[in-house]
Amino acid sequence: MRQPIEPLESRRLLTVTLASQSTAGATADAGAGSIGATVMNPAVSDDGRFVVFVSESANLVGNDGNGFADVFVRDRTTNETSLVSAAPDGSPGNGVSGNPGGGNARTGYAISGNGRYVVFASEATNLIDGQADANNLPDYFVRDLQNNTTALVTATPAGGYSIASTVGGATGLATVSDDGRFIAFTSTYSDLDQDANDPDDNAADVFVRDMTAGTTRQLTRTFDGEIGTGTDNHALSAGIRMSW
Repeated sequence: MRQPIEPLESRRLLTVTLASQSTAGATADAGAGSIGATVMNPAVSDDGRFVVFVSESANLVGNDGNGFADVFVRDRTTNETSLVSAAPDGSPGNGVSGNPGGGNARTGYAISGNGRYVVFASEATNLIDGQADANNLPDYFVRDLQNNTTALVTATPAGGYSIASTVGGATGLATVSDDGRFIAFTSTYSDLDQDANDPDDNAADVFVRDMTAGTTRQLTRTFDGEIGTGTDNHALSAGIRMSW
């Protein structure tokens, strides 16, 4: 049976746009590192307006000569590209960001559904003023794209950088709730939850950080409350439900 033809006015026009370009429209250069211009699997806000990606390209924003992978966000409405892994003065981070484990997959960054917050892993030590980062490991940070501020996610109860691990640091996946309040991540740091009796065994555990309350809860526990081991995957839904 012949199918009816869809009315022309009901058809949607689909377009493809390049995200990895500068605000001026320059295509990303090859970069100086090992991952090339960009990493696959970008993170996209719910409405498709904001696209987050990692690149070693030096021509996406001005004064990017650090030679490291950086995290960028492309606003598809204003056609602007901005640096996410930025120091307080706007300069690039002084270490690898977004892809600390290497390879060509998205593991170290995510964007909230509303497009305001970007969570990313970084080895840079200059992203936050007034805090010394001496762990020599990747940490998770969150960037507020409206206020252009960055906060530490893998923070100890005192608010500083953890040094309670010798390998790993911020590892595996990161997920952020739609409103940016809750951030789930995996880490080998053993001193993020003050109520957890976590042995310093360098095993990755799942945590959730409440950015409003400034508290972190370790979730990989057995039914009797003991700390579990070996779990490194999770999903966060609307900042309320957690599974791993």
